[in-house]
Amino acid sequence: MDYELEEALAYIYQLNECINPFCLYACFICDVLKRSGIELVVDECVCCSDLQKIYGFSVIDGGFVCVNCFDSVRHVHLSKEELKNIRYCMHATIDQYLILE
Repeated sequence: MDYELEEALAYIYQLNECINPFCLYACFICDVLKRSGIELVVDECVCCSDLQKIYGFSVIDGGFVCVNCFDSVRHVHLSKEELKNIRYCMHATIDQYLILE
């Protein structure tokens, strides 16, 4: 069986079993982004590569931004929990979904 078909079937199976479909949807979107060659920078600031004081998210720049690079016009402030969840989703595979949920 083709790899993409196996992955799609895994998502469908998880959708039938999951408690939080929004979490599964986030994982699916991150997987589609990665397969399309778009990987968000979620381990450091996308602007200055700082590993500390991550404060928000930038769609324009493609990843997390630190408090020093944050611009309220261009970026969105997210809580530590929201940032952590995005990072987990970007690194997770469908096999690890139950851990995330």
